[in-house]
Amino acid sequence: MDMTKEVLAKIFGAAGCVELSIGDIESLYSEGRRLASAVGRGNGRNRLKRALADAVNSLDGGWKDGCRSIIVCIFAGRDVDNPLMLDELEPLRKFVNGLPETVSENVKWGIVFDDSLCDSVEIAIVVG
Repeated sequence: MDMTKEVLAKIFGAAGCVELSIGDIESLYSEGRRLASAVGRGNGRNRLKRALADAVNSLDGGWKDGCRSIIVCIFAGRDVDNPLMLDELEPLRKFVNGLPETVSENVKWGIVFDDSLCDSVEIAIVVG
């Protein structure tokens, strides 16, 4: 299975992915777009920032070329000692704001609560 299919399976195989639908994926596949994907993980202080950097750095260098939309899914524990807090989403906001306007207007995101991650955070990104 290629990486994009693995990432899509992770996103849609998880129960309760808030805000994302299969239509979001279908729109990425429209017009024969080339998809790229990655998953990043972060622990400890700045865990979401680390997870985002890990995922973005795992994408091939030309991922922004021809990119029109992005799907981001955050995986985090809810009933854990250190749940993800709203103020930790700032790195994601900065990432989206740093994208070209035509792309930043087409960002879909969601969150999956997965207590097996404990205090870690994962981010899955699919760009097309």
